[in-house]
Amino acid sequence: MPNTLQAISIGAMIPAGNYGKVFSSHTKAVNFIYKNQVITICSRHICAGPFRIVLSESDVSALDSFSLQHGILQIAGQVCNTSTANIYQINCLQPVLDAQMRRIRIKKCFMHYLDKVPPFGVGALLRAEEGNLKGFELALAKSYKQGQKLFSEENYSEGIKCFKGKGYGLTPGGDDFLAGYILGLAYRQKMGKKDLSEILAVLLYESLSENYLSNTFLIQAAQLLPNRDWLDFFEALESNTKDPLPFMQQISALGASSGYDTLSGFFAAWEMI
Repeated sequence: MPNTLQAISIGAMIPAGNYGKVFSSHTKAVNFIYKNQVITICSRHICAGPFRIVLSESDVSALDSFSLQHGILQIAGQVCNTSTANIYQINCLQPVLDAQMRRIRIKKCFMHYLDKVPPFGVGALLRAEEGNLKGFELALAKSYKQGQKLFSEENYSEGIKCFKGKGYGLTPGGDDFLAGYILGLAYRQKMGKKDLSEILAVLLYESLSENYLSNTFLIQAAQLLPNRDWLDFFEALESNTKDPLPFMQQISALGASSGYDTLSGFFAAWEMI
């Protein structure tokens, strides 16, 4: 690490305090526990977010603590240069397109998604012929499909059990799907000015777990506080001039299938899966 750390972005939702309990640590991100979620110190390869501090470093895995007090950021005991850091906050997302055009644009993204979704991603398993699967993938597909059926019947509490904690990865595919589903409903509520708050409250409450990283994405989704990649995607969807596909591809690139799994939940919330 250099003598002086440089912050690129600081999330506006990060509370002042001292953070020293690590949930998980990787080259590109160190996740610190805050209540039932995480605050993340990120390398420059990770996009900005409301609960993220992005540094100019390429490897942050050695960092084991940070504090934010009175506007001063200290990381691993040294003061971080924040003079040129962007404060990441969500500008109020507002509907621009009419409902029909928005759905057409989302449908176009969905068709592109179907061409690219990995074979054992949630979206692929929801549409897979069970006779072509076996073992763990077959069990996942059956569980996900049952969850989707229960959601269609508005039995959200039971449906969540079919996704929660199920799948591969640090944030299992089922958790990513739930975050995407909640995000999709929150976006529908905002753009359509339709009150889905009761459903969102149930989904969030029942989806939270001891996986604090998953919880962070779920909390952000319910409050429509997307990270920069999703915010770019939403803004492109509402634009008359931007193509949303390149921004969706940025989301798709996250993790082995995490981005695709979150997108599967988003499209399911729009009743396209």
